[in-house]
Amino acid sequence: MKRFAVVLSILAIVAGASWAQSFDAFQSAFETFSGQMASSLAVNSTVGFTWSDASIGNFPHFGAGLNVGAAFTGEGTASPLFAALGKTAPAELDQFGVPIPAVVASAKIGLPFLGMDIGVKGGIIWPELGDSLQASTGVSAEYKNLGAQLRLPILKDEGFIPAVSLGFGASYQQGRIKTSVGAGDTTIIDNESINGHSWTVVAKDPLLDLGWESIIYDGSLQVSKRILGFLTPYAGVGYSFGSSTVTGGVASDLTFTRDGSSSDYATLADDFAALGGTAPALSATGFTYTTTNEDPVLRLYGGLSVKLLVVLDLGVMYVPATGNFGASAMLRFQL
Repeated sequence: MKRFAVVLSILAIVAGASWAQSFDAFQSAFETFSGQMASSLAVNSTVGFTWSDASIGNFPHFGAGLNVGAAFTGEGTASPLFAALGKTAPAELDQFGVPIPAVVASAKIGLPFLGMDIGVKGGIIWPELGDSLQASTGVSAEYKNLGAQLRLPILKDEGFIPAVSLGFGASYQQGRIKTSVGAGDTTIIDNESINGHSWTVVAKDPLLDLGWESIIYDGSLQVSKRILGFLTPYAGVGYSFGSSTVTGGVASDLTFTRDGSSSDYATLADDFAALGGTAPALSATGFTYTTTNEDPVLRLYGGLSVKLLVVLDLGVMYVPATGNFGASAMLRFQL
């Protein structure tokens, strides 16, 4: 049997070729990426919270609408993952990073006291939208988002004075995205002699598979000013903290062949164990790693809304520390 370190280096994502990197190389790249992705999750969690008006006023003022947005992991963040798999990231992913989509319905209502308003949001990416996203970006997505926010006005929009408010919210997210890293069958282990048996493992149409679950708490300070009665530019700063667990790896139907006959991972692991080694962490559906990130995130955001019969609200978000950015659009009815 060849040296165990060599066995760990033969994951092939380029069909017909040996993978020049080890499983450890992918794990290292993934752990770096997961920290960058955590910033995107924090930005993404605010979609549905941020409205152009810093405060909507006392009861019975209210509003409701639909938000569509995405946060990106940032330029160059996807490249190390693809490089560890012996591939080059698509130009779009290399330029902007992996998109984390968000689709939420949100509503706010003014409370009777102190001019505070409270908001709730909830969203899910249904299969049809996931298919549309995959067709346009090459990335399939599953997504759930729930949250609530309370905003306390500091200044009221009067004369030359803008509206200013403090907000605090909490958001729960769960999602998964996949993108192809190479079509066709790919040999991971090619006629490798392990414990006296010849092993071949083949991956079919491998996908880069990223899943996450996060609970994010967010504080914000926002300023807005109504102009001409129907335009409202706004800007703010937010600070998010919490915990995000990211699971990533390669998803693929793996087939295991031992001495020319169909086999499975358990038998492969037994052959490694018989030699005092540990098999690579493969399964019938690929391999994954999991990390948890609790780093706080400072973001800047701003935008503009136009109110005619309904409100069209466009916004952008940016994380100075990582270069992550996001964008959102909302159409809502508001009184």
